[in-house]
Amino acid sequence: MRNTKRIFQLLFATALLTGLVGYLVHGSTLLAPSSNTWAPTPGAMAEARAGAAAALLSDGRVLVSGGDGAAGPVASAETFNLDGSFSPVAAMSFPRSRHVSVALKDGRVLVAGGLTADSSATTSAEIFDPAAGAWQAAGAMLEGRAGATATLLSDGRVLVAGGENSGAASQSLEVFDPVSDSFLPAGVMSTPRKDHAAARLAEDHILLIGGSDGNVSLATSEV
Repeated sequence: MRNTKRIFQLLFATALLTGLVGYLVHGSTLLAPSSNTWAPTPGAMAEARAGAAAALLSDGRVLVSGGDGAAGPVASAETFNLDGSFSPVAAMSFPRSRHVSVALKDGRVLVAGGLTADSSATTSAEIFDPAAGAWQAAGAMLEGRAGATATLLSDGRVLVAGGENSGAASQSLEVFDPVSDSFLPAGVMSTPRKDHAAARLAEDHILLIGGSDGNVSLATSEV
C-alpha cells in the first residue's frame, strides 16, 4: 500500500511538472531546455545590442529595448516571442543604452535613464503599452542615471537606485509613482553604486549587490 502511494505521488509530481513546463512555453515551438542546461533560441534579434534592457510582458513575451549598436545608442525595440523568434516593435522616443526597464503592475513597461547619443546620462523616461504597441512620455527622473537598477514594489511603484552621471557613481534613490506619473526622492544608499544588481526580498526590502563606486568593483551589499 505504501509503495502504491509513493508511485501515485511520483506520477502526480511528473504530471504537474509537465503541465508547468507546457504552461511556461504556452504550447509554442520553443522547447524548454533540460534541467541545469542552456539551449539556443531558434531566432536571432533583429538588431545587435549591448547595454540593452529587457522586461517580461504579461502575455509571456519579452520587450527588449535600446542598447548600443554599431554607431552608439539606438532607439529601436523588439519582442522575444513565445516561439523563440524576435519581432520589431515601435521605437522609443530617444536612443538609450544602460537604462532601466521594468514591467508595471498594469502590464505596461517603464523605461528610464541611460546614456544617450552624446554619452550623457539622461533623466528622460517613457512607457510602452503592449496593447497599443506604442510608447508615451513619462515624467522625468530627478537625476540622470546610467547603470542604475529598477525594482517593482508590491504597491506598484518602482524603486530606482544608483547609477552614474558624468562618470560619478550616485548614492541617491528615487521612486516612480505610476499614478501621478512622477519620480519622487527616496533617500540615499550607504554606498554610491553603479552597474550593480538588485532584487526584491520579502516585505518590500530591496537587496542591492556589488557594482562599482566609480573607482573599484564592490563586494558589498545592502538592504
